[in-house]
Amino acid sequence: IIKLLGKSLGYNFMREKLRRLWKLKAGFEMLDIGNSFFTIKFDIEEDRIKVNQEDPWMIFDHYLTVRAWSADLISQEAKIDTTMVCIRFPGLYLFYYDESIILAMAATVGKPIKVDTNTKDVRRGRFARVCVEVDLTKPVV
Repeated sequence: IIKLLGKSLGYNFMREKLRRLWKLKAGFEMLDIGNSFFTIKFDIEEDRIKVNQEDPWMIFDHYLTVRAWSADLISQEAKIDTTMVCIRFPGLYLFYYDESIILAMAATVGKPIKVDTNTKDVRRGRFARVCVEVDLTKPVV
């Protein structure tokens, strides 16, 4: 199940944006289930794993939520309570480029999911980047 937060796109336009964004090895089927929700069926398991693990995705600076399909989903009543976001911690001393420290810092914002590979391997030093699941029903600050 996917939904673009804060923006609604037509079926064909959304499908083409996803095709370009995801760069899958095989194809996918997309079904509009209403209320700007779409179900996605991937032709191969490897593509499904890629889309779920490389979250968060963005289209036109809007987050694309990716969730597992649920048989009891009613799109007219469904609400997105959480989403993945990438946050940056700029100007850190190299001492802080430790995965456990960055995850602890990220925990102040939400549930830490993963540290960016470039951050973990200290390949770039302008900022540390981490993926965090945030609760949209609660204020961030």
